[in-house]
Amino acid sequence: MISICDRTLSCLTPSRAQLPALKRFLTLLIETGVESIELSEAMYAALAPLPEHPAYVLRMNDATACARYPAIKHFVCAADPLDREGCGGLKGVRTAQRVTQEQRADTKASLSRLFAEPPSSDTRLSGLGFLATEDYLGFFGQLKAEFPQGIELCPTDETRCATALAVEWALTCAGARLVGSFGGIGGFAPTEELIMCLRTQGLRQTSECHPQFPEMAALLQLVTGRETPPAKAVLGSRIFLVESGIHVDGIAKQPRCYEPFPPEEVGQKRTLLLGRQSGVGAVRMKLREQGFRDDGPLTRLLCDQVRQIGAASNKPVADREFFAMAHALGFSRLPQKTTSCHVPTASDGASGQGLGASFGSSPELLAASSPAPSLNRDVNGPPGSTAPLQPVT
Repeated sequence: MISICDRTLSCLTPSRAQLPALKRFLTLLIETGVESIELSEAMYAALAPLPEHPAYVLRMNDATACARYPAIKHFVCAADPLDREGCGGLKGVRTAQRVTQEQRADTKASLSRLFAEPPSSDTRLSGLGFLATEDYLGFFGQLKAEFPQGIELCPTDETRCATALAVEWALTCAGARLVGSFGGIGGFAPTEELIMCLRTQGLRQTSECHPQFPEMAALLQLVTGRETPPAKAVLGSRIFLVESGIHVDGIAKQPRCYEPFPPEEVGQKRTLLLGRQSGVGAVRMKLREQGFRDDGPLTRLLCDQVRQIGAASNKPVADREFFAMAHALGFSRLPQKTTSCHVPTASDGASGQGLGASFGSSPELLAASSPAPSLNRDVNGPPGSTAPLQPVT
């Protein structure tokens, strides 16, 4: 089985004001199904007592202090280059406790030295960005030969290839163990990308979806102050935005030609942009998206209006504007549906909720998150609406 360890909470420094957000993030992280969760000692102390999870990993500066944490069964520490026994010889570690030594290899020479003198303890290998321009499959073969007991791979993202390297390792190594961080915090392979890539490759359970991803991104933005780039894989607010033309036609006929997974699987929604080059097919899709019935003659008239407005403004027609136009022309409304994300398909409706709703009943989080934009939209009306819109009679 391919396993993922998420190290997000060992890359962040906790503060009292951020504790509600960090606790909520941990709860959602557990829901993603990652096999293990790594925390720093400071984060472990700040979030205690921890919610139930089968495999917490504690990052230590000094492995000899592991005995202070009898409830933790797995530790990770950075290796001293001169310590070939691993982490100070693991003095003071209880028999039932496992310590992983993290070795970093940023060059071919450093990786060759590791092959020449492989450490005796359980090993995590980080760095490896240079492999993007090397014979990485050859190096992977050497890794499997030198570490028959297995090795954790934690590629860093300085060459923007961390996810690709991690997934290639998983494809070539049965039972691979991967390490990442949500959103790529700390410069590692983004956990959400690992989950979805492995899923599309058939290496991870496919009956689950992850509507919690947008909320996790918003929480991470709240804690770090770092916004999620709009084009960020899996999390970006514009990755399911489709412009009119051949792309819309392709999406309508076979979404998998353009999207590796339906947007509903990651808590998002596909958005169509209409303008001067829009066709009737694109307008029909937008009508369905906005909850209106298709009406042949009216749809063609609406398409003409969309083209005229798009040509006059040289900009896409906003959803609010399109909604008002359809309403004015007398399009009837479709019955409202409640969708779920149990068995995702390309035609499913949006299942995510706004940031405020998904925070639950925590007043601290609702107050703290008020400036953060929701990454989803109300499925019953145009963007920004706060109540379901009534059918036009």
